[in-house]
Amino acid sequence: MRALPRSAVLAAWGGALLRGAAPADALGGVLPREEHHSVTGLGPDDPPCSPLVALGLLRRAGATGLALALPVPGDPGGLAGPPPTNAAALVAGEAVLAVGGPTTYALVPEVALRGSSLVEVSWRALPAQPPVLATTTLAEADRQLKETLQEATAELVRLDVARWRPEVAEALAELRRGAGAQELPADYSPRARDVLTRAQLLLGVADLALADPGGALSAGEIGLRGSALRGLAAAARRGVVCAVNSPLERVAAAAPATPTPQAAPRAVEGEAT
Repeated sequence: MRALPRSAVLAAWGGALLRGAAPADALGGVLPREEHHSVTGLGPDDPPCSPLVALGLLRRAGATGLALALPVPGDPGGLAGPPPTNAAALVAGEAVLAVGGPTTYALVPEVALRGSSLVEVSWRALPAQPPVLATTTLAEADRQLKETLQEATAELVRLDVARWRPEVAEALAELRRGAGAQELPADYSPRARDVLTRAQLLLGVADLALADPGGALSAGEIGLRGSALRGLAAAARRGVVCAVNSPLERVAAAAPATPTPQAAPRAVEGEAT
């Protein structure tokens, strides 16, 4: 199964910590052990800190939840600016937005390999506008994923993609068998888990089939295959975002209508590093 984007993991589990729906040690358990994560930019003089400390800083600044964005060229994925922040998130292909407070931050990852195995993930906190959350419901996202899957599968079978990319056939078979639900915090609904699992697998199918332009008999067939796969990937991205962001409806309903302005975030005493 295709790995979830780092921002999806941070938005789901970090958001659950802000909501009190997950224990403080949960985030460390879901981030890959071979990766070192740090966050910068939450204060003018603050050194890099761990994601857990960053969540404490964001909570002190008024944040009540985290939203996922998966922007691609032509689709900002819910990002509302400013342009430099959108540009950084577009390069990364992902971002986490802290919502609910008087100031919105976008956490954008930069990834570098240190030595032979250590992956350094540096999250930059950039000023952002409140995200434009999708109005698509989980039920609608589920329906769109199923319809897009049927259309894309028919086209891929017609073009005989599985003959030259057997991994695609295996991924489609996994979808038909029904993979186990993606692990999420306890307050996510069964439907959110199902939508996320299906969308994650569909992103993997699109990645595999788009990685190699060979196998088609003509340039026209390459274009048809690419169009089908891009539609599949777009629907899958919407499904991932919709599933991860689904608890924000409850957070928005519980948040005060007019937040009280607060000072810039400072370190939280007692937060683990």
